[in-house]
Amino acid sequence: MSTWYPYRLACPACAAPGSIALLKGIHISRLPMVKADIREGRFQVYTCPECGHRTQVEAPSVYTDFPNGQFIAVEAPNPPDLPAARRRGREVFDACFTFGPDIAATLGASIRHRLVFGVAALREKVLAWDAGLDDRVVEALKLDLLAEEGFGRKDHILRLVAVLPGLHLLFARLRPPVTADRVPHPAPEGGALPPGVPRPAAGIGATVCRGAEVEGHVTVPALRYERALQRRAHLLREHLGLSDEWVVDVYVGG
Repeated sequence: MSTWYPYRLACPACAAPGSIALLKGIHISRLPMVKADIREGRFQVYTCPECGHRTQVEAPSVYTDFPNGQFIAVEAPNPPDLPAARRRGREVFDACFTFGPDIAATLGASIRHRLVFGVAALREKVLAWDAGLDDRVVEALKLDLLAEEGFGRKDHILRLVAVLPGLHLLFARLRPPVTADRVPHPAPEGGALPPGVPRPAAGIGATVCRGAEVEGHVTVPALRYERALQRRAHLLREHLGLSDEWVVDVYVGG
């Protein structure tokens, strides 16, 4: 089941106190409105009631879409310990599937799994998979686009933000670095929550992000994606990091 918990924060713009309900587990087939929020860039965005400033709140979670065979472990951006984050994602997957009942192990064998860092990375993975795209090819296209403009992966961040009619890919070009303030979440003590949201027994950490500035957009025609897909084996030999079992993101690691 999906688990909600409250997170209290101070608005980065005006310091007014506020609260947002976060999801620890996202069983998306039962949460169509949450899936719409993820796809449209509204997921876990806190809007200050005092000044209207919008803040992206990041928190560890697990996204599952069993009908479509998807498992995505979500961590906050800029992980201080990548191996530990990878281990946590693997442990959750193993607990749910690998070492579960036979029926769970059978299901797990057919589920695609990834580890992503941040809501923007979750969003593009959901957009890509829902459109039937190969996420490794999408990442390889990012590297090609950066090279064509004479940039390295640290100069610009490209994130898939829409799959347009005809399967054309729309990327947002973001200015790095994506900075964030890690704020410990206090044990819940009162405070309003949306109707029906349970109060947890203990607090869970989250991250308040200052966000990344959008510098522009880049469209990749569907034909270019199809040609890259045909060259998939070559691209994976050229970019060995994209063959990772869990982390398929040109901005993580190396």
